[in-house]
Amino acid sequence: MLGKTYKQFKGTFSEFCAIFYLLLKGYRPIHHSYKGPFAEVDIVAIKHETLCLIEVKYRKTKEKAHTAIHPTQRERLQRQAQDLSGKYGLLHTRLDAVLFFSHWPFIEHVENAWHSEVNF
Repeated sequence: MLGKTYKQFKGTFSEFCAIFYLLLKGYRPIHHSYKGPFAEVDIVAIKHETLCLIEVKYRKTKEKAHTAIHPTQRERLQRQAQDLSGKYGLLHTRLDAVLFFSHWPFIEHVENAWHSEVNF
């Protein structure tokens, strides 16, 4: 905790809240802050037979949270999803987002956040 900025603390806290939230929804987290060859992934989890790469963002408004992931980051996450799917032998890989914002309902889980399931 020492040496972390407020922004880093807020990001780490949001990620742990997201893990707890995903556990309640039946996901099985297998990595936190996974640093792969193509991208760093906040959370990697499995639900049923689907490998989910989950990006966590906190913004003041829901609208800003929805636009927080840059298209370049999305491309890197897709390459990372392809790499990880081979390691776990799962046929389906999905890119999700867990978004936090400062007003009700405070959290939103967007499954298949970029409307394109990646099948390998």
